[in-house]
Amino acid sequence: LFIVQYDAITKAEVWLNKLALKGSFVDIVKMDQDIFVFTNFTSYTSSDKTIMSNAGNIINATNVFLFIFNDSGKLTKEIPLLNTKVINIIKVIKNSSNAINLIGFKKSSPESDEQGDFLYLLLNSNGEVYFNN
Repeated sequence: LFIVQYDAITKAEVWLNKLALKGSFVDIVKMDQDIFVFTNFTSYTSSDKTIMSNAGNIINATNVFLFIFNDSGKLTKEIPLLNTKVINIIKVIKNSSNAINLIGFKKSSPESDEQGDFLYLLLNSNGEVYFNN
């Protein structure tokens, strides 16, 4: 996954970050001086670690991963939101400079034919979960 910021006037690349992520991009949210990047993932590898979804190692067994970048494009936090259930977020809504809503679905298995249960997570400006159902 490539995260890139371009200058609005010159359209020149300001910074670029490559993430070794198996999964899918969901949304980007600007929070004060930070940039929050939300993804659904099965695995993520950095220079010193590999993090796997707790829902299993099947291609659709996703959990949520939040990456926080500063204005210079430096990755400052890696926050996996791990669960033994398959979690798939579909919408990110910024409430204020202190709160972000994540909306999606959770189900017991990626092979399950069930629709999945509604998922709601409320995060603070540090990426910590305040509330989940």
